[in-house]
Amino acid sequence: MAGQSRASSCPTAILVKFRIPPARRRHQTPDVSTRARLLIDRQAYPRPQDYLTAAVGSARRPQLSPTRAMPPPPRLHLLLLLAGVVTLAVADDTRYNASTCQKSYPCGANVNIHYPFFLADAATAIDGYAALSYCGYPGMAVACDDGGRATLKLRDRDYTVLAINYDNHTVTVADADVLGAGDCPRVTHNVTVPAETWLNLSTTANDNLVFFFDCVFSAAVQRPPMLPPPINCTGFSVRDGESFVAAEPDVRPRDDLQRACEAVVVAPVLKYWLLDDEYFPRLNDDGYGKVLKQGFQLTWDPSAGPCYICEDSGGQCSYSQNGEFLGCLCSDGRVRNPGCVVIRDPCVEHSRCGKVYHSQYSQFVGR
Repeated sequence: MAGQSRASSCPTAILVKFRIPPARRRHQTPDVSTRARLLIDRQAYPRPQDYLTAAVGSARRPQLSPTRAMPPPPRLHLLLLLAGVVTLAVADDTRYNASTCQKSYPCGANVNIHYPFFLADAATAIDGYAALSYCGYPGMAVACDDGGRATLKLRDRDYTVLAINYDNHTVTVADADVLGAGDCPRVTHNVTVPAETWLNLSTTANDNLVFFFDCVFSAAVQRPPMLPPPINCTGFSVRDGESFVAAEPDVRPRDDLQRACEAVVVAPVLKYWLLDDEYFPRLNDDGYGKVLKQGFQLTWDPSAGPCYICEDSGGQCSYSQNGEFLGCLCSDGRVRNPGCVVIRDPCVEHSRCGKVYHSQYSQFVGR
């Protein structure tokens, strides 16, 4: 009977041999009491696929021993972390019309509109969402008219898109009113980039021109000694007093000038053209108008917000017209959140139990 009992313990002996240091296993056999202390309830270590099933919402959960609840093996920590991140990704019943994300739309000779920009009239409906949505970043809608002019709105102002560099994440725009006002435009407003858009004024490519319009000096408000010559451009709209323009590093808006002048307007321009030898010496003539027509630069940061995860997984972000992130539009026509990563059962598809399979890069994570 003792021999039979010992033989029936053979499957357990495998666990005992795994736990004993190599030197002791080669030279001696542990006695019965030692084996008893080393025996571990098999329920204390659930199978890896049990953790996967529990993580994605199955009713079957690993049952830990009530007498000895052991922590999961360290090898499963990565599995649990990834499963928690992509829990929402497996609920991918929502679909979208793939035409929402057009690859590219040419507008004129120099501008191609594609993600993260989108056509202003390309809003569409996604199943399960009441508000219309679009494929792109908030505030980056571009309208293309029949003449091939691309227009971007900042607040209620129109700016003509001159160029988009998708590699450097920059877009060059010019005030539409300035472009249509001849050689000596009169700037009427500051540039305001709304907070809800993902665009920002470039801090490296731009400088500012400061305009002082309709300035009248008196004994109470005297003319500053360092003020540049007044604007002397044929076709400039002259009203009361004098108007001036200067690069912001040379002259800044001051209280005394603001009291003397009807309006002070700051306009961003490209630094490259402002410092050009042809335009800068004639800034108070037609030089300022030529610099304004070259536009200024806006940038966007693709690593900000939830779009980084979505795009890194091969998807494209969808937002509602109210600026709410709706999900990641994936190439298979489904909407997932936050990205297009799918956890599948590797035991079924790849005979690699306990592994996490990444559908995009076709490799196993965790060993």
